[in-house]
Amino acid sequence: MGIKRLVSQHCVIEPYGKVNLVVRSNAVNVTARWHGDVLHVTLPPIDERRLREALAGMQSRIMARKPAYAAPAYHDGYTFIAEDWFFVVTETESLSAGRAEAIKMHADDGGYRFNIRYGTGSDIQSDAMQQAIGRLVKTVARHMAERLLLPQAHAEAVRLGIAIPAGHISVGRGRRRLGCCTGRGRISLSYVLMFADTETRRSIITHELAHLRHFNHSPEFYVLWDSYLGYRHLCISMSDLKLPLPR
Repeated sequence: MGIKRLVSQHCVIEPYGKVNLVVRSNAVNVTARWHGDVLHVTLPPIDERRLREALAGMQSRIMARKPAYAAPAYHDGYTFIAEDWFFVVTETESLSAGRAEAIKMHADDGGYRFNIRYGTGSDIQSDAMQQAIGRLVKTVARHMAERLLLPQAHAEAVRLGIAIPAGHISVGRGRRRLGCCTGRGRISLSYVLMFADTETRRSIITHELAHLRHFNHSPEFYVLWDSYLGYRHLCISMSDLKLPLPR
């Protein structure tokens, strides 16, 4: 695999699939984390045998953390449509090959529309362009979470008569947890909820609001959560949603 040089290289290693190896002279241990469906591995200058031994020792932990979704393959005309925002990927001659940008467009219905453009001549199927577009998608989704998700959370709190101090609900960057509530009453809602429908967002929001009274998953917590929702709750996980998240 030629991993002794200080390089970044893509390869396939089973059972992980696509792997991006980054060899660093100052690295002490082998570390691995998922970026979408690609496993990024940072390692010191070691040979292939030691690398495979290290990955084998971490295999159970690595596979347990593998995202339960498949990153979308972006192409000219790729469109994502949610109930309150959407984006489309298009090719444009106004950008040079290899470049990409996100532009907010006017929507006739007053909603939020974004055009994610990439330059003519770009290899849209390359990992570099897929990741570049994915980064723009994440930036747009985080922006929309500030504009739509946080107001929805505060509206739910007002509806339920829950006083939330300023700044105690924020947008998080987590991809494995859709929401969390700290012991100090601070709620974080993942930006990935912008890829879900509004009712799913409401379910996660009320789940975290219920944690302000019951910081556990006791029977009392679920009774309170159901009362907030107005119906029997459904436990939702990332694997259930299968959201089209970028790498």
